[in-house]
Amino acid sequence: MNSNELYHHGVKGQKWGVRRYQNPDGSLTDAGRKQQQYRRRTKRWYNTAEAVEKIYASMTQDEKDKLTYYSTEKTYSNEQEASRLMKRVLIEIGDKPMAFCDIWGDNDTYANVCIGVANDEKARRKGYGTQAAEAALTWYKRYSDSMPDDLVWGVRSDNEGSIKIAKKLGFEKVEGETRPDDRGYDWDIYSYSNKKKKGSK
Repeated sequence: MNSNELYHHGVKGQKWGVRRYQNPDGSLTDAGRKQQQYRRRTKRWYNTAEAVEKIYASMTQDEKDKLTYYSTEKTYSNEQEASRLMKRVLIEIGDKPMAFCDIWGDNDTYANVCIGVANDEKARRKGYGTQAAEAALTWYKRYSDSMPDDLVWGVRSDNEGSIKIAKKLGFEKVEGETRPDDRGYDWDIYSYSNKKKKGSK
């Protein structure tokens, strides 16, 4: 290659003289903010994926089947899906992961909750699931103005522990939204609405 030649590789869709991610004053454009959010969420997922996989692997099959947004068929293992992770709270004791709570952002209308606790005598009946969910909800409420209006918690109707935590945190059952899955189990929807919070300001 001639040492006097200069090569430049641009961003797909880039137009010369048009800033895609930054305004002239250095502030981020809408596309820039979305790109920053994408990178932040993806990094969060990769930094905690191994710990959450350990929690998941410790569970019985029935416990795995009760999780929303997590299954043996689809464990959110690629970057595009990882970028949907709005918030993850991970509870660890020493270097041992005990529980996690995820908030997944599907769209601007609602986000979904997924909570899991390790099948370990040191993790069970210690309140780690509640602790993780409380921290995730606190984060959601702190940034309520920029959050989807509804936080949705899908719970299998026989999952008493998850239902208890949802109710304790102020989630309300959405009547008429019970749906069966392909294994014949009913799932109820519990919702925490930001609309009430915003309207009370």
